Amino acid sequence: MDAALAPMRLQGIRVLNYIDNWLIMAKSHEMAIRHRDVILAHLRCLGLRLNTAKSVLIPAQRTTFLGVVWDSTSMRASMSTAWVGSILAEVSGVKLGHSRTVKQFQRLLGLMAAASNVIPLVRLGAQNIILMLLILRVSSAGWGVSYSPSHICALKDSTVIMRCSYTYPTGHQIRNVFWTKDYIGGEEHPDLAEDPEYSQRLQYLGDKQQICTVRLSHVTLKDSHEYYFRFTTDKDGGRWTGNPGVTLTVTDLQVESPERVTEGDSVRLTCKSSCTLTDRATFIWSRNSQPLTERRDGNNELLLQSVRREDAGRYSCAVHGHTHTSPDVHLHVMYPPRSVSVSISPSGVIVEGDSVTLSCSSDSNPPALNFSWFKGGTFVGSGRIYSILNISSDDSGEYKCKSINEHGEKYSNNVTLNVMYPPRSVSVSISPSGVIVEGDSVTLNCSSDSNPPALNFSWFKGGTIVGSGRIYSISNISSDDSGEYKCKSINEHGEKYSDAVTLNVMYLSRGGLNNSKNITSSTYYYIMDLNCVQSNFILETELALTTNWTGLTKRMKRRSAVKETSDPTEDTYTALELKSTTSDLYDTLAEEAAVRGGAQRDQS
Repeated sequence: MDAALAPMRLQGIRVLNYIDNWLIMAKSHEMAIRHRDVILAHLRCLGLRLNTAKSVLIPAQRTTFLGVVWDSTSMRASMSTAWVGSILAEVSGVKLGHSRTVKQFQRLLGLMAAASNVIPLVRLGAQNIILMLLILRVSSAGWGVSYSPSHICALKDSTVIMRCSYTYPTGHQIRNVFWTKDYIGGEEHPDLAEDPEYSQRLQYLGDKQQICTVRLSHVTLKDSHEYYFRFTTDKDGGRWTGNPGVTLTVTDLQVESPERVTEGDSVRLTCKSSCTLTDRATFIWSRNSQPLTERRDGNNELLLQSVRREDAGRYSCAVHGHTHTSPDVHLHVMYPPRSVSVSISPSGVIVEGDSVTLSCSSDSNPPALNFSWFKGGTFVGSGRIYSILNISSDDSGEYKCKSINEHGEKYSNNVTLNVMYPPRSVSVSISPSGVIVEGDSVTLNCSSDSNPPALNFSWFKGGTIVGSGRIYSISNISSDDSGEYKCKSINEHGEKYSDAVTLNVMYLSRGGLNNSKNITSSTYYYIMDLNCVQSNFILETELALTTNWTGLTKRMKRRSAVKETSDPTEDTYTALELKSTTSDLYDTLAEEAAVRGGAQRDQS
C-alpha cells in the first residue's frame, strides 16, 4: 500500500495508513474533499474499490481510526476505550509459566503497532494546524452505501445534509440514483424528488460515481423518518439500497421553567429538545421578544439570580443561525405590595354634604385583595374603596390605606381630606364687657366657624346695615347707639347671621331729670325727690334707675360728678355711693324725703 500511496504523498496529500486502512489529514474542509476525490480517482485507476460501509467519506475533526480517537480541535489523540480493553485482555494472557500461540502474540503486537500511530498526529499537533479527517477502507468488494452520520437530530425549519457515498462492482455503469424513505425489502419505493411533500425541498448533491449526499430544507416534525439511498446499474440485478439507512429526527424547542418564583429567589430556565442536536448549537434567549445577552449558565440554560419583578415576562429560546423559536413561557415573579397610593373622587373642592370615594391602589403580585383604611392612627374601614356619604367637617383629616398580599404589606402616604362648609356658630362679642356709659369706645367682634374662613362680614342695627368687616367699632358712644346689633358672616359656600345682641348705653340726668331705661326685676333702686323752684311747683316722683350696681358706682367714682350729702336742708338729693351704703340708710332717706315733701305742700 505504501507504493500505491507514494504518488499521493508526492502531491502533498497527508495519508496515515495501516495495511488497507487509510487516514487522510488536511488543513481545511475544502482541502479534505479535494484530496479525497484525488485518492478515490487514483484507487479506481489501480482497480481498487472502496468499502463504503466501513469508510467515513465526510470530513470531520473528530473520528476513531484503528482504535485511536483523533481530535484535531484539541490536537490530541487517545486510545479508545474498546482498543485499550482489547490490549489489556491480550496482555493479561501473557503470564510467567503460561504458553501463548504465535497468532495470539501477533494479535497483541498488531494492537500495539496500531496504537503507535498516535505519535505522528501528536507531532503534527506541535505545528498548530487544523486537520480534517477522513477514513478510507480500501477493498475490492462490490455493493455498498455508507451514511455519515447514520443518525441526525435536526431543528425544526432547519436544513439537513445527509452525507452519503456508495460502491458497486467493476464494470457496472450507474443508470439511476434516488432517495426514498421507510424501506421495505422487495417493494419499489418512490423517488422522494417526485413526492410533492419533498420535491421543492430535496436537492441531490451527489454524482453517478460514488457520492450520494442529499440536502433537505425546511424540515418539519413530519420529516422524522429513516431515509435510504438506492441506485441501479446497467447490468442485470444491478440495484442496491443502502439499508440500514440514515435516521432523521426533527425536534422543536421548549423552554422548561417554573411558572412562578418569589422575588429574590434564583431560577434556571432550560431550552430543551427531544434529541441532542447533531450540529453544535449556540442557544440564544429572549424576554418579551427582546434578546438577552447576559446571565447565561451552560449552553442551553439561562440562570436568573436574585430575581426581580422586572424579570417577569415571556421567555423563549432559539439556536443561533436558525429561524425556529420555542413557544413563549411566562415567568411570574411574586412580590409584596409597593407603590401604594390613595386617590380621592371627586377631585377638587369637597363641600359638606357631598359623597366622597377614596380608592387604594398598589402594585403587587398576586394583586392585593386585603385593604385597611386609617384616619390618623384610627382604623375606619376595609376594602379597596372607602366611601363617605353626606360628608361633614368632622370627616376632615389625614387618611391612608394599607395594602396586603400573601408576601407582605405596605402603607400609602397620607392624603388630606379638607371639607369645605359655609359659616356656622356665628356670634358677636362686645368689648368692653359689662356696663357701657355714654362717651365710651365700644368694639363689636363677629366670629364664625367656616371653611374656608369667612372674609366678608356685614353689620346690622335692627334691620339697617351699619358697617362691614369682622370688627365694628363705635367711638364716643351715645344713647343713640343703643339697640340690637347682629352680624352676617359670608364665605364662598354660604352665609349666616348671628343672634342679635343688645347694646345698652347708660347716661346721667339731663335738664334736671335723670334717665332710666330697661328696668327689670333684677335691678336695684334708689329714690330721688326733685323740687322745681322756677315754677313754684314741686314735682315729686319716684324714679327707678337701672344699673349694674358695681359697674355704675365705678363710673360714678371715675367721673366725680356728684358729691354725697346728708344735709336734710338741701333742696336737691344726689345719688349715694351705693356700694358702701346699707339698706337701712336707703329707708331713712326715703322717709325723710316723704316728710319734707308733705311739709312743702302744706306751705303752698
